[in-house]
Amino acid sequence: MRAEWCRLLLAPALMLASHAAAQTTDPAVGTWRGAMGPDTASELDLSADGHFRYFFSAGALDEGAEGRWTRDGATVHLFTEPKPKPPTLTLDTASPEGKEGAALFLFVAGPKGSPDTNSAGASGPDTNGIAGVDFHVEMDRGDPLEGYTQYYGWSTESLEGRTPLWVQLVEPVNGITSDRIMIPAGTKTLRFTLQPNDLGVANFDGAEVVVEGEALTLKQRLGALRYVRAGK
Repeated sequence: MRAEWCRLLLAPALMLASHAAAQTTDPAVGTWRGAMGPDTASELDLSADGHFRYFFSAGALDEGAEGRWTRDGATVHLFTEPKPKPPTLTLDTASPEGKEGAALFLFVAGPKGSPDTNSAGASGPDTNGIAGVDFHVEMDRGDPLEGYTQYYGWSTESLEGRTPLWVQLVEPVNGITSDRIMIPAGTKTLRFTLQPNDLGVANFDGAEVVVEGEALTLKQRLGALRYVRAGK
């Protein structure tokens, strides 16, 4: 009887030990360094306890993540935990008042409380905007208006008798896209807010990782990222 109780008590511990041993011998376990060129730095660490850490840096983009990894046959999947709240681009105000006579004025700012001085050193209500946000303004006829914002916004002096219908914004570095926003009739000024939330945290929701010997491929929104085992 005592032997039976001992067996029952030890069974969960033996199962955990077996699982840990399986994870330790998993070929995915280890530290992997990015192999994507001299201007890109990245690392992916897959621990034997099922936890991962990741960072990526290229140009203006810097992002990282941590969470858990699981295996499904030959494929490893990454899950960021806690799940990040994505950044948003939303309409703040739509006004019939024009900006210095502009037929249409677009301005994208950060959230309230962000610095009121832009990188060029200028200051004021319309000089602390976010540059490099692409926009598409659909018109009632003819070609759409397309371009990108400067820190002072974007404007056009004439719509050539046409009416703007809706606008969509894209911040290309971090892949932030707004909904299509309908433009009220008579609007001349549109002000938007980019709310960063968990900007810079990569949202892996089952991202695939394929290990092939001493090389690894991570498939995510940036494309297929190649890694090699650290120290090789």
